[in-house]
Amino acid sequence: MLKKCEEYKEIIFCILVIFFVAVISIHQDSKFPIEYKSDTDIHDANIVEVSTTHVTVEDVNAEELFNEQTNLVQIDLHSIEVDKVAVYICGEVNNPDVYQIEEHKLLYDLVHLAGGFTEDADKNSINLAQKISPNSKVVIPKIGDITYIEYADVDSVNYEKSDKININTATKNGLMELPGIGDVKADAIIKYREENGTFKSIDELANVSGIGQGTITNIKDLIIH
Repeated sequence: MLKKCEEYKEIIFCILVIFFVAVISIHQDSKFPIEYKSDTDIHDANIVEVSTTHVTVEDVNAEELFNEQTNLVQIDLHSIEVDKVAVYICGEVNNPDVYQIEEHKLLYDLVHLAGGFTEDADKNSINLAQKISPNSKVVIPKIGDITYIEYADVDSVNYEKSDKININTATKNGLMELPGIGDVKADAIIKYREENGTFKSIDELANVSGIGQGTITNIKDLIIH
């Protein structure tokens, strides 16, 4: 019996010794981490160090990237084609001619393209805010002209002369030649024309501020529309 107890004690002692050795080994491993020993490991470690330490934002040339993007934008803008139409402008402009101009442009832009007005141009008798019409003819009137053609299609221009004043094309000075039409009424007729378009009949003059039926009766034989 005593012999068996001694055997058990020896077994328990051996187990305890093995347990303590294992604990000490684990503790030592945690205090001393694995180090790179081979050349390959050291080389890999240096690569990591270089990639994290030496690669910075300064290595990227921001100015070159910006210039490159700007050039791309400029190329795209130059590649855009704008549709243009032919318009003939003559009369009181410095360079009368047929011009190619964007369809959305205004009469103001066309006059500028033609070198601007001459000194004799009647600037107040035309609507510079009017849009360009394709394949049209624009005549800039001279001060004192009675009638002029504005934005008439070349194929439909009427060259017949008339002693009557056209209330749709007459300048302010031309309208003032009519009896009973002074400075104020002439301006009112032109304003109505710009806001509502051309007159469809002579009787439509009654819609103009300041013009009554008596005035229309006096001038109806002297005007056309």
